[in-house]
Amino acid sequence: MNLRDMQLFHYSIPFAAPIRVGGRTLDKREGLQVAISDDQGRTGWGEAAPLPGLDSISLDQCQGELRPIRKALAGQTLNWNSFSLTAPMLGLLPGIMGLSAISAFGLESALAWLGLCSGLWSITAADELKIAVNGLFVPSPDPGRLPAQAKQLKASGFSTVKIKIGRMDPREEIRRILELNSLFDHKLTLRLDANRTLDPAQYQAYYKALKHLNVEYVEEPLRPEFGFFEAAQIPWPLALDESLESYAIPDDPFPESLGAVILKPGSFQGVHGMAQAMERFNKQGIKTVLSSSFNGATGMSMLGLLAHHYAPETAHGLDTLKYFSKQMFFHRMHIVDGRMQIPV
Repeated sequence: MNLRDMQLFHYSIPFAAPIRVGGRTLDKREGLQVAISDDQGRTGWGEAAPLPGLDSISLDQCQGELRPIRKALAGQTLNWNSFSLTAPMLGLLPGIMGLSAISAFGLESALAWLGLCSGLWSITAADELKIAVNGLFVPSPDPGRLPAQAKQLKASGFSTVKIKIGRMDPREEIRRILELNSLFDHKLTLRLDANRTLDPAQYQAYYKALKHLNVEYVEEPLRPEFGFFEAAQIPWPLALDESLESYAIPDDPFPESLGAVILKPGSFQGVHGMAQAMERFNKQGIKTVLSSSFNGATGMSMLGLLAHHYAPETAHGLDTLKYFSKQMFFHRMHIVDGRMQIPV
């Protein structure tokens, strides 16, 4: 079986309201759809979509990396007997040099979906994935918004909620968190995410006020100058996200207080790098949580496949569809009883 063609398609989806990412304000999400077709008429789809304000590579750079390899791929034999999620190009094609992690994610995602169409996964194209997800709660300066926010989280059936902290006065955020937990009859599992904004005294204040709650972990609480080990002085489990690359070498030890790692497209090289990392973390007993970088439907579907394969019982950070104004792009994706329904 041979690869027939690879095509790139640009997409742009407006946000329902502007969002802030890494100091930048975004009013739309842009990316590339990568389509790979074989000589049997099947097509696999992937997404290469760097997020401005988060990723160092630009969309133009991704396009510049992917466009030249189209001719080189045409006519290549797909080695289905060598298919492996942890192999570069999933074992189907020779390795391709010079691709960024996000470009590789888009290309390898398309190959993975081509493999799904060819029956290489333990699921069929008629199935629907049901991936556990956490809700997302961003405390608002307007306390009157809290009931509506809680109602939306309840309607989707969330029992695990990620809460952004470090954006308002700590006393106000703590008050909102306590009120939210009360509205859920104190049954929520909480994941706190400070995005490296707190100093040790502020972090201590959050712990003193919220230590009686069911906090699963706290993601990157302290500013970069303080570091992970200072955060470990507080007896909450910690999660790595932005600083994960500091521990990316296989022989590097992880801090004992590490409770989870957060993986996004681009955290490691392509799909195979993410799969390798998830296998490694699973062996070490470390929870892996996949997180959407406001990805489109194609990127979300690939994250769903990885979640289904490596961490089916973990609640993943995929509750980002509500931020888009044109839900028609995701009309077949829904969150019911705390699980995202992803058609495959």
